[in-house]
Amino acid sequence: MPLAGFVSDRFGRKTLLVWSWALASLSGLVQSFSGNFVMFLCFEFLDSFCEAGVYGAGFLLALEFVGPRQRVLTTTVLSLFYSSGNAILGALAWAVWDWRWLLRAVYGGGLLFAFPLW
Repeated sequence: MPLAGFVSDRFGRKTLLVWSWALASLSGLVQSFSGNFVMFLCFEFLDSFCEAGVYGAGFLLALEFVGPRQRVLTTTVLSLFYSSGNAILGALAWAVWDWRWLLRAVYGGGLLFAFPLW
């Protein structure tokens, strides 16, 4: 999110993380109900816009909890979670053939976990 730094400074990283996560999940769910390609692309753009706030804020929050000596290990572990998530997404896509139901499964789970983080 190009405005993520400004929003993060103004309202806090945790607020940015929760709201970006919720908006990205909501736009992904709406995207699964899209009736045409233009609507699909609009919500894909909104999802990508919000996901940038999720990754940036989550990464910085994780690095703030550790000292300078553990930052390399923390960055490595975060990268492993990212790679593992992509592998799990591939397995889920293999199990759920319809792209609409795949989007609902992925983003519905994200929406369930957005607000308990608050």
